[in-house]
Amino acid sequence: MKSTVILYIGLVMTSFFLDAQNLILKKGKLISEDTEICNYKIDLSEGWLRLYDLKTNDTLIIIEESFNNTDANYDDDYVIFKFPKQEIKVEISGTSFWIDYVKLLYRNKTFDLNGQLNDLQIKLFKLRMDENITEMNSLSYSEKLNKMKTFYPFKNWIEYAVDFDMKQYTQENCDAAKHIFDNLIDKLIKAGEDVSKEKKAQYFETAVIALNALNNKVEGLIETGEREDLCFLIDKITIASGLNPKDYADGEGIADLWREW
Repeated sequence: MKSTVILYIGLVMTSFFLDAQNLILKKGKLISEDTEICNYKIDLSEGWLRLYDLKTNDTLIIIEESFNNTDANYDDDYVIFKFPKQEIKVEISGTSFWIDYVKLLYRNKTFDLNGQLNDLQIKLFKLRMDENITEMNSLSYSEKLNKMKTFYPFKNWIEYAVDFDMKQYTQENCDAAKHIFDNLIDKLIKAGEDVSKEKKAQYFETAVIALNALNNKVEGLIETGEREDLCFLIDKITIASGLNPKDYADGEGIADLWREW
């Protein structure tokens, strides 16, 4: 059975249930902290990633990415998630990294830390994709950008201060980081969807330089986890603004042009 879903893939990356920040692909293993979940193989030239059962090496999930041989045009790009009983084609606006696709599947509980597939959650994942694109198609440019605020990590940062005695994550410091992104989104909205790519990039430059200054002012504010949070958020705002993260810093994303953290 095959279904086709069109969505901004970044908009569902952090929407559902599980924190997948610690998932990494390393030396043929998908790992969460010290737990090996499954084996993997990747072929960048052919554009696929495959996850395999740790014990039997049976194929669990195949992820295939296609740019239709049009690197300059990403409107027709797509990725296919192949499960034993379901194939889901997702057209993407902008590109994501391989680990992003794996995290998306994990957050939606299509597999667990034991490398076991969940048929029910795979079906629900497909339904969520359908619901997401219905909503996104109805949003204007400004509404898409404002929706990015739902991915702000700053509330979680404040909780760190309580749970782990990390005093740098005060309300004041987190509000300062939030204000930088509020300004970025506000400027992009006021400039309008049709403003030049160069002008939009200037707004991102201003935001990243402001984050550099804030990080220099507040010792330990942007460590490894926070860096991932911010790069993820900036990539998603980039896509919502109509730009492609892969067009900047040799594919690393627009933040990498100026960030010092």
